Amino acid sequence: MIDLRSVDLHLLACLDALMAEGSVTHAAARMNLSQPAMSNALGRLRDIFRDQLLVRTARGMVPTPRAIELHALVRSTLQAFTSLMSEGNDFDASASTSRITVAVSDYTSALLVPHLLPLVRREAPGMELTLVAPDQSRVREGLESGEVDLMIGYLVDLSEGLRAVELYQDAFACIVAADHPVIHGSLDVAAYGAAAHVRRGTATTNPFTLEVMVDRALEEQGLRRRVALRTQTAFGLAQAVACSELVGSMARTGARHYAGIFSIQVFDLPFPAATPTISMVWHERTHRQAAARWFREAVRRCGAWEASSA
Repeated sequence: MIDLRSVDLHLLACLDALMAEGSVTHAAARMNLSQPAMSNALGRLRDIFRDQLLVRTARGMVPTPRAIELHALVRSTLQAFTSLMSEGNDFDASASTSRITVAVSDYTSALLVPHLLPLVRREAPGMELTLVAPDQSRVREGLESGEVDLMIGYLVDLSEGLRAVELYQDAFACIVAADHPVIHGSLDVAAYGAAAHVRRGTATTNPFTLEVMVDRALEEQGLRRRVALRTQTAFGLAQAVACSELVGSMARTGARHYAGIFSIQVFDLPFPAATPTISMVWHERTHRQAAARWFREAVRRCGAWEASSA
């Protein structure tokens, strides 16, 4: 049994830094410690948990299965303690060194970051943001475990135990190359169904919400898309459309955004579909955490959604 008297919050914070950085040197810098001090902390952690935790390989320091298991619990503990200490106190964003991890797609990031980042840098310059690709199949797990603090994007279904607020309602659009050999000026459902398509997501894992919504709507028309190319990003989808005869589907705001980058035509989706809505989703564990509350409010007031509606 582990002697709890040998464990303190500082050691847990060191473990969090080591897991996040995968390097004793970088973890020491993150914690404002010397490298020998961080090495000593790692040694104590190994003794306490009776595990190597991080193993040196040709690819750098790699966590053991035990370390991965511990990290989710440690990060949750640290965030809960931070929330406990901050409740009832005024949050000083200008002095905050909080770390916030946001799951957001490249398309939503393109709309949000130009407005959100200047606000954060101006009001909370010490806050550290990490943007990661969302995994729609693990929304609840990611938020619950502390892998991410917030998810911003399109959701079809919301898992129980999560909180959410709608940020922006969009509409669907189709995009094709400006010099498409067949489609010019208009696009009907017959031409949409006959075309080859590019879509985001793999055939079996991590489906993109917008693609699922389009598929559901198309099934009601008795049609299915013939997919010629799959890509992981909206940028890659728009790029593929611009240089081929493929048809792509995405939210209208995104289509307008990429029309300013690539030579493409933008059309309304030629059949009815549910309204795509960008939501902000978080777990109960961060609901009252001061830094998380401030950041969620920053997302709402940064002006990105008003600009998207213009």
